[in-house]
Amino acid sequence: MNFGNNKILIFSNSLLVREVVLFAFIVSAMISVVFSAFNSYNYYKESQVEIVKEVTIIENAMEHQLEISMWGMDKETIQDLLKVLVKNPNVAEASITNADFKYSDEYSGLPKDWTTLEFPLSYTKMPNNIKNLGTLKISLSKSKFFSELSSKIVLGFIQNLARFLIVTVCIVWLFNKKIISPVRKIQSMTNEFNEKHLIPILGGELTKAEKSTKSEIDTLYRDIQLLQENFKTAFELQKKSEEERVEIEIQLEKERQKIVLSQRLETIGQITSQVAHDFGNLIMIINGKTKILDKRLSDPEDLKQTEAIRKATSRAHSLIKKILSMTRTQKIEAVLMDPYNSLVDLHDLLKISIGGDILLNIETDGSENMVLVEASTFENVIINLCVNARDAMPCGGEIGIAVKSVVRNNQDFVSISIKDTGVGIPEDIQLKIFDPFFTTKSVGKGTGLGLSQVQDFIKSVGGSLELNSGCNGTCFTLFLPNKLPFKTIIAA
Repeated sequence: MNFGNNKILIFSNSLLVREVVLFAFIVSAMISVVFSAFNSYNYYKESQVEIVKEVTIIENAMEHQLEISMWGMDKETIQDLLKVLVKNPNVAEASITNADFKYSDEYSGLPKDWTTLEFPLSYTKMPNNIKNLGTLKISLSKSKFFSELSSKIVLGFIQNLARFLIVTVCIVWLFNKKIISPVRKIQSMTNEFNEKHLIPILGGELTKAEKSTKSEIDTLYRDIQLLQENFKTAFELQKKSEEERVEIEIQLEKERQKIVLSQRLETIGQITSQVAHDFGNLIMIINGKTKILDKRLSDPEDLKQTEAIRKATSRAHSLIKKILSMTRTQKIEAVLMDPYNSLVDLHDLLKISIGGDILLNIETDGSENMVLVEASTFENVIINLCVNARDAMPCGGEIGIAVKSVVRNNQDFVSISIKDTGVGIPEDIQLKIFDPFFTTKSVGKGTGLGLSQVQDFIKSVGGSLELNSGCNGTCFTLFLPNKLPFKTIIAA
């Protein structure tokens, strides 16, 4: 194991390593104390047993000779035997006592601070004739025992501490190699990434001071938090940029569609202008022929039919004038008109347009109203809305047209509502129905220009349009500026 290139002990410049070393040293010392205490306690118990056992063995070896000497009253031998006993380093005093005398010999300097062992001495003359000679008392001392025990405790503690320190050093080295080094690499990479690519929040001496008082894990945690914040900021910026890009693409697509639509309308306008001129000539021929028929016919019913033809050709002529005005070949002037009276005059044509299985009701609130509009355009708007209402009621129904005088934003308006009892318009297409050429009808049954023309008309007169649609039907409400004061001025 090579420790040469790894500063892992107290002198390491890593705060975390120093903390780990200090913690490991304290834990090793505590474990060493516990193990030493446990070993010392076992040694203490075992040594006590061994000492008592040793003294007992010596006593058993000398017991017979002591009994003979006591029987023969050989005091010199008894004294010698007692001296042999007290030569044991753990014996403080050895004595023999009986009722008549006492032999004793003390070992100098050893206190009698442990326990006293007593061994009875007897002489057997006959199997049933046992004579008590006295008692051998051996007092033991702890002084020598504790001296040896202290030495063993210190030696055991040092040995255990050395073992655990060696293990600790190995663990710390492994910790430094497997954890601290990779953490430092990750920390270095996060710092470099934060400083070069993203948004550094802290820097300079403040960051250095923080790093000097924090461990690698704390610093790495802070750097990862900073990296997370930077990633979050970058993600939000990217998301915002992506949203802006998508919005720009949508706007570009809308502009492209407008350009395409403008080109289509320009082409249609050119074609329509030529057709309108030709169609106008045909209308003039038809109108001239009706005048010839008026001179030749005398039946009132026939004259009524020619009058209807003239009205239809007159309306067709007005539409042609409108088309030509849209293509800037002819100008149509707006006129003051009562919208309710215009709707009443339009009743028969509306009935023909919507069919006999649909009821048509036109009502008013009785107020006097005047609007400044192009008459043919206004009538065409009403016809378009009624035809759409008819298409929403394939099995029949009812169309109600109501004219009212209303005030909106402190201004006088004429409200004209066209309500049907049809299936309603789905919410997902309500915003699209006013786009030119948008239609839900099958090919050949709709051009997609009707509601677009309605919206253009509303804008041209300075009004507004509201749509309310549900499962019980649809209601278009036109709000046209009320020009009633003009009527007063004209009358004056």
